[in-house]
Amino acid sequence: KGLLLASFIKILGPLIVVLPGIIAWHLFEGNLESADSAYPMLVGKVLPPYLVGFFAAVLFGAILSSFNSVLNSAVTLFGIDIYKQHINKEANEKTIVKYGKMFGVGLAIASMFIAPLLLGQDSLFDYLQKVNGIYSIPILTVFVGGYLTKYVPALGAKVGLISGVVLYVGYIFI
Repeated sequence: KGLLLASFIKILGPLIVVLPGIIAWHLFEGNLESADSAYPMLVGKVLPPYLVGFFAAVLFGAILSSFNSVLNSAVTLFGIDIYKQHINKEANEKTIVKYGKMFGVGLAIASMFIAPLLLGQDSLFDYLQKVNGIYSIPILTVFVGGYLTKYVPALGAKVGLISGVVLYVGYIFI
């Protein structure tokens, strides 16, 4: 029952994302500058002026919370799966945390330098879909290949992942 409830809540995610866009499309009769401007225009139209600042603070807090969660997950994955497994197998927890923090600071600084480069994109959603395709398409092909054939060696899956990423990046961005 818990799994079904969690999957139902997960299915509501696209509805929560798409529904404001549909409302904005009908409210503004399709006269939107871009798809990314639908949500801010809808908030400006629907909310009273004294709540717009409060909503901006809530939205900013949600963005920082999401960034913090991703950064924390990346640091944990780096520390346990990369540093401990491949760089220093005898590292104690203090050393792992130290290098994890250094990785996190570097990742945060890199993301601050990369973020302004996204300003020239037509749609942020379309760009994020392209970037998600870098890893999701090759993983999907490896899974499908694994299900449809009986004898796929591990090397074949690794080559499929690496070549899939390289070919996808070449096709989309180059």
